[in-house]
Amino acid sequence: MEKIYLTGFMGSGKTSTGKVLSKNLDYDFLDMDEILENREGISIKDIFAKNGEEYFRIKERELLLELSQRDKTVISTGGGVPCFFDNMDIMKKTGFVVYLRLTGKELLNRLKIFDEKDKRPVIIGKDETKILSLLNEREKFYLQAHFIIDCDQKEIKNISNEIIEEYLKWKKN
Repeated sequence: MEKIYLTGFMGSGKTSTGKVLSKNLDYDFLDMDEILENREGISIKDIFAKNGEEYFRIKERELLLELSQRDKTVISTGGGVPCFFDNMDIMKKTGFVVYLRLTGKELLNRLKIFDEKDKRPVIIGKDETKILSLLNEREKFYLQAHFIIDCDQKEIKNISNEIIEEYLKWKKN
């Protein structure tokens, strides 16, 4: 079970952190959203528009089951992965689950900076209050992670080092 799942809300830095973390561990890095886009041949936004959220969540689960069999891998999950089906249980049974936690204020700032609303179908048309409400709904799932790291005002290299330290402790047990 040499696998790390990175969870957290969109914009929390799962992909950026995952790339640094995988390099430091000499593990493979996989981004679930990127894999799904490549397999479907269209963007996540277009998958939602064409096939709906239920289809997307089923495809996401199928991919999670496939990736759960891998070893020496850091996996950046989609923001909703832990919140559907028994996905969080699968991740916890097959690897080390990390929640990259940011304050609502920081997440909103990041989403504005990266203009993620254009790419993230679950927040299209939602104002800040509704986005924060979605974060609050999802947080009960994120908080089930093995390790929760507060990422506000931290550099990715420091986040990576903290995750590695906790991961190595977890592996010993």
